[in-house]
Amino acid sequence: MTEHSRLLVENKLDKKVELTLEPVGTDHWMNPGETFTLVFDASSGDAPHIQLTSAGLSVWLDNDSGQLLDANGDQVECGYQRPTKLEALHNKWLRRKP
Repeated sequence: MTEHSRLLVENKLDKKVELTLEPVGTDHWMNPGETFTLVFDASSGDAPHIQLTSAGLSVWLDNDSGQLLDANGDQVECGYQRPTKLEALHNKWLRRKP
């Protein structure tokens, strides 16, 4: 049986902040005052490793079982509220040919 834990993450800054879930690398952008709930598999006993850098917040999970929920309890998908300039770069990267 999987044991889930919850961790609240709130952006108290006056700017948009990137929250990245690792090791998968999904990016989620939080507006000022916004709170996400991180739900993760706690059965391994390992707590998430959280790193705050000038680029944003990275949350390293023991596995890729984590998900983010918004204030309504809806899942926050990769690229949520990604800034327009970064979205354009992301889309260009997806269209590139190998």
